Amino acid sequence: MGESNVLQSIVYQRGSLRLLDQRKLPLEVVYIDVKCSTDGWNAIRDMVVRGAPAIAIAAALALAVEVSGLDFAGTPAEAAAFVSEKLEYLVSSRPTAVNLFDAATKLQSLVSRTAEIEKDAKAIFQAYIDAAETMLVDDVADNKAIGLHGAEFLKQKLGNSKHISVLTHCNTGSLATAGYGTALGVIRALHSGGILEKAFCTETRPFNQGSRLTAFELVHDKIPATLIADSAASALMKNGCVQAVIVGADRIAANGDTANKIGTYNLAISAKHHGVQFYVAAPVTSIDLSLPSGEEIVIEERSPKELLNSEGGLGKQVAASGISVWNPAFDVTPANLITAIISEKGSGGGGGGGRRVRLSAASRRGLGLPLTLTLSALSRLPLRALWLFPALRGDLDAGCPPPGKTRKRGRGGGGGGEDRIGDLPDGILHQIIGWLPAPEAVRTCVIARRWRHLWKYATGVHVSDLDGEEAVPMEKLQDFLDHLFLLRGRAPLDRCWLSFWRVSESAAAATRRINLWFRHALLCQVRDLLLGFWNAFQPKLDDLPLVSRHLVNLHLSGVHLMHNFPDFSGCPVLEHLGFMSCDFSDAKKISSQSLKGLKITSCVFSQVFRTRFYVPNLISLRMEICWYRTPVFEVMPLLADAYVCVTNQSGDWHSCTSGDAGFVECPCDDCDFCHSNSNGVLLQSLSHAKNLVLFSQEEEGPEHDDKVEMKGSCSQMERSSAISKHLKLVVIKCEAIDGSIIKILKFLSTFNIRKITSNTIHSIYTSEICIHSFVK
Repeated sequence: MGESNVLQSIVYQRGSLRLLDQRKLPLEVVYIDVKCSTDGWNAIRDMVVRGAPAIAIAAALALAVEVSGLDFAGTPAEAAAFVSEKLEYLVSSRPTAVNLFDAATKLQSLVSRTAEIEKDAKAIFQAYIDAAETMLVDDVADNKAIGLHGAEFLKQKLGNSKHISVLTHCNTGSLATAGYGTALGVIRALHSGGILEKAFCTETRPFNQGSRLTAFELVHDKIPATLIADSAASALMKNGCVQAVIVGADRIAANGDTANKIGTYNLAISAKHHGVQFYVAAPVTSIDLSLPSGEEIVIEERSPKELLNSEGGLGKQVAASGISVWNPAFDVTPANLITAIISEKGSGGGGGGGRRVRLSAASRRGLGLPLTLTLSALSRLPLRALWLFPALRGDLDAGCPPPGKTRKRGRGGGGGGEDRIGDLPDGILHQIIGWLPAPEAVRTCVIARRWRHLWKYATGVHVSDLDGEEAVPMEKLQDFLDHLFLLRGRAPLDRCWLSFWRVSESAAAATRRINLWFRHALLCQVRDLLLGFWNAFQPKLDDLPLVSRHLVNLHLSGVHLMHNFPDFSGCPVLEHLGFMSCDFSDAKKISSQSLKGLKITSCVFSQVFRTRFYVPNLISLRMEICWYRTPVFEVMPLLADAYVCVTNQSGDWHSCTSGDAGFVECPCDDCDFCHSNSNGVLLQSLSHAKNLVLFSQEEEGPEHDDKVEMKGSCSQMERSSAISKHLKLVVIKCEAIDGSIIKILKFLSTFNIRKITSNTIHSIYTSEICIHSFVK
């Protein structure tokens, strides 16, 4: 509980972090130990800790605990890269809350600057720990400031009312922050000032943060409170029981649109209808100026179990089996439904549509709320969003008119009367610049004043360590890209292509940096992502699952995939996936519910286990020339086209541990390593394909007669279930009919194939199966 019996979700002392397991409240008060960033990631993802401010601080402190006792022998630059990599991992735990991203960005910038001046890696870690601890202290102070500003603002807005009642949603108190709370902090301040008559809190389904957590805090602090069902809020407002609704925020866009717990939008609509004021209380770190509107906010979807089972997914099943589930964790409330946004700097008018954001009388300054932000955040602000804040207009380029105004031609505009491309709208220029190599895209900033910042919003980033035929030193490329991604922030990307031809094993620090650039592209909502290493070096990708609600196409070349990376369940719109010259020897399972196209070329699989592909909605498969154990594809009922090419370098016999290693093929029919029926395993996987091509390109094969007979008769009952009724044509292409082909033919003999002649090219149609034989 902490000092003075105050609720604490985060209990920290240097080298030690304990988080209150909020899933067990209010019946149990249990703290769990967090010893590393992985523990922190799991605690955030599993909602042991929740609330945007608390998530950010818990993540920062989890890494602080990890590095406090870390025995690190690298350079300061490598230490900074280590910290940045871990922060990127932590950011992937929950994508909607901006506080976590903002904290990670600031801490990454800190360690990068420190690495430039310090000579000891320990100094990097110490600087990080100090900064993370400062965040903890500052959050409590900021929350108390939010409470004081909010209480004064509500008192002024509600006029002569001596007592007011308010409604809140979800949990925004000590359990969601480092202490005191945001929206609940305002309620605490109203109660301390003797103004609050009653606080109403919703149950906040499906995870019940209101009934389990907010009610717990209100009772703990002896604040008069009443719990209501989510669906009772409109009736409560209609009866005049509340004068204001006050909620928190996970992310606020540049125009004031606010993402918060699911159900907030409903409350805002009802408040508007009943004339009840609607307030958002959140720290300035919740404002994301890189997003022009709420339409750009990534909305996290939670597990279906939270709706299917009782107790927010922790209890028994209560819904009918087989019902589909849509369970977004957040919704977005438009700015025109928000009366004001309250921060630690004051409170500003909502309303969107270009209305000025003003601080309350408490600050006594007519400055816009965004002026409290850092210059680095300001550099990410889209030009059209700047016009929402009149206090900034004096610093704007004279050549940038507000939306809807006609741009005048002049010497500072598009480069003079002959500049035709300068007449194009910014959006089209962003797309044009996006097709340029990254260095050339940045150089467009010198064309004219109007072009100064266009490159920051280019829709594509194309990076290579080759400049024509010349290699770009990795140190130079790293410096350029670090600044590129820092300055463009999280401006959305259609494409990000990262190609490397000269990276070697000696550049371990560089590969860590490349991992960071790769992950940063995901945070920029990239749709088409390519990462390619085109030499003999195969770097290991971070052993972290990908999380992106925008990624559609992913192409990887020359990389080593670790165990967790190929879990694409966090990429719900991923449709096309390509692997070339990749190493799957540590990847046991590749899974994606949304994948439609898969291409695997010249890849290495494990010698010990079979990699399993779970891609139930796959339509097209192409697999060519792969090594070691044949992968297993789980059932693919929608598969339409499949092309599988193997050579004498492919197949399970290369991993056999029995007999002579020189055997072309294992003689054991029941070998656990080879499974001489592995071709049957493959065909089982492809059984639903409507068009199937099996292609064998043997360089050498055993001698055989020109004529191969398959004797015996197979009854209808003995036909293998591997061949689907949908399969109309099987094409087997080979240069020689050897033992491997014979095995396949034996398998297909259940469909009454009797003979194949190999002294020329034949097409034999028997039971709707076509076999092409190519011999030398």
